Amino acid sequence: MATATKLLESPAYHGGTANARGRLTLLAVLLVASVATTAVHYPHNYIAVTHYPQSSFIPIGYDGTRLLVAVGWPVLTAIGAFGLWLYRRGSYPAAWACLAVYSLTGISSLAHFIDGSPRIPPFWYATMFTDALAGMAILAFVYVGVVRERARPGAR
Repeated sequence: MATATKLLESPAYHGGTANARGRLTLLAVLLVASVATTAVHYPHNYIAVTHYPQSSFIPIGYDGTRLLVAVGWPVLTAIGAFGLWLYRRGSYPAAWACLAVYSLTGISSLAHFIDGSPRIPPFWYATMFTDALAGMAILAFVYVGVVRERARPGAR
């Protein structure tokens, strides 16, 4: 509840129109959905690493993959949270950069298919696609924000 209250007190929410409030709410929902789906998929990837094809273009092996998952997910998630924080404060260009980087957390789940097909149950397949959809939705949010800003009168 404290997070929702902080969202309502942010400059992006208070200082703007209903559309600005709606965009902030949409961003928060997209981030929550992305964190939820990746929080399910990434631990499975760590635990069941031998069931996922190993990358031919980043030959780091199972231990390297586990390290990448264990470090990458928290770092990227922190970048996404920082992007929301920046967005709430009206620092849109920096927020969009952070959010675009964070979107890779979900989109990169499709990389599992580059070198084959994971040997996993359907539920875990579904998490790869929900990760990707959430990441693409966040990247679309960023794209629309950048386009709107550039179209605004007086924008450079």
